[in-house]
Amino acid sequence: MPRWLSEGPGRIPGHNDREKEDDMAENAIRATVTGNVQGVSFRDYVKSQGADRHVRGWVRNTDGGSVEAVLAGEALDLEGMVQALHDGPDGAKVEDVKTEAADTSEVLGCKDIEIRD
Repeated sequence: MPRWLSEGPGRIPGHNDREKEDDMAENAIRATVTGNVQGVSFRDYVKSQGADRHVRGWVRNTDGGSVEAVLAGEALDLEGMVQALHDGPDGAKVEDVKTEAADTSEVLGCKDIEIRD
């Protein structure tokens, strides 16, 4: 598992040229975003940000008021997505983004980011 999946918001600690091969491999993360993140078009924002970064997967609202996403792509693209989750769309107030490694099998069949209910 790449170190950046469990460290700091939206960054790759110790990233250097030796890690370029890892950057090209597809990784997957599960992200949980808390704060005022429902009713502010957060899922549409995630879909749009994913298209900009060639990331695929799915995003949904949870019953607890957070947004959950499983995202797959190259490490640098996922880094950008994690930062975008921290930023959120206008009207959102992101309190925290927790990420953990996920299996790419969780996004099988996803060609882009699907909005799920």
